[in-house]
Amino acid sequence: HTRLQGDWSSDVCSSDLASAAIMVQRGLAPAQARLNFAPLGPDNTAVVGPISQRQIVVLKGRRLSALDPFTGVPLWTREGITPGSGLLGNDDELFVVPPETLEAQVYGARDGASRGTARMPPSSWWLTPRGGQLVVWGRPLDRQVLALRDLASGEDVWSREFPTGSLVAQVEGEEALVLDGRGHLTCVDLTRGEVRFETDLEPGESINELQVVRTGEHYLVMANRPLPNGPTIVRHSQNVHLTVNGTVHLLERASGKWLWSAAMERQQFDPQQPAGLPLVTFASHVFEPRRGGNGLEQRFLMTSLDRRTGKLLYEESRGDEPLHFIDYRIDEEAQTIELQLFQSVVKFTFSEK
Repeated sequence: HTRLQGDWSSDVCSSDLASAAIMVQRGLAPAQARLNFAPLGPDNTAVVGPISQRQIVVLKGRRLSALDPFTGVPLWTREGITPGSGLLGNDDELFVVPPETLEAQVYGARDGASRGTARMPPSSWWLTPRGGQLVVWGRPLDRQVLALRDLASGEDVWSREFPTGSLVAQVEGEEALVLDGRGHLTCVDLTRGEVRFETDLEPGESINELQVVRTGEHYLVMANRPLPNGPTIVRHSQNVHLTVNGTVHLLERASGKWLWSAAMERQQFDPQQPAGLPLVTFASHVFEPRRGGNGLEQRFLMTSLDRRTGKLLYEESRGDEPLHFIDYRIDEEAQTIELQLFQSVVKFTFSEK
């Protein structure tokens, strides 16, 4: 039961599908499109599409509706939509993308009238939607290209080429950071395609994934290697956590200036942790071969780094601490930060030095 507005609400998913889930990941997931698709399932599963001051678009089963954002009253409705379709668009046009297809159905956003179809780029190219446009990352004619594709015309608004084998991470739908095999990092503004900055990082070996989080005045850049073979499993206590297994770099957001780098293995980063703290914390729950015996044992891993220098502040590996949450308690007057875990507390005291 999801509340969409202060004085009205709409059931957009069944109670069993709305419950939280524990995510278990073996290895690192490949980069994929950020376009949100409705889950396949019974007719009462749903996904919310483009939201504007004029309307909220909702696909529920096979019914596509535009709702008044102030009253919840349907402005128009269409039946017979393919379940599991993705939604993107702007105030003028709505693109409905059925799964496993390269063709989108196009409807008028104001009246729901059919406007034909639009050719979509391969789904493996999709990076993030921007209204009626789509940021794509693909390899046409053996070239690695980052581009903003206008879906109505099928033309690129802008495009930039990068060395083959480069990795990309989009940041909050506003920027894309591209890392090539030599360690050269480029930040591109997704609106105009302009380069915001370029910097060089120490190239890592076997890097297969790039993750970037804006945290306060910095970028946290995570260049990951594949997790080791075997029974090691990184368990996500929440699905917002990012797996980290490689090198972490901290850059100034304004200039892209490199500040520090640190190796990190079998960890997770919670992008929702407070951004203005003088420390950066990584924590994970792993299963590994039992020492001196058969089967697996579970271990809690936690690492905290000084945000200013990247130096190690705290490191822990123990078998009796479940990773349910980390609660940050900050006392500015005493200059202390407490990380409250399920069964224990880790306390940091900072100075101005």
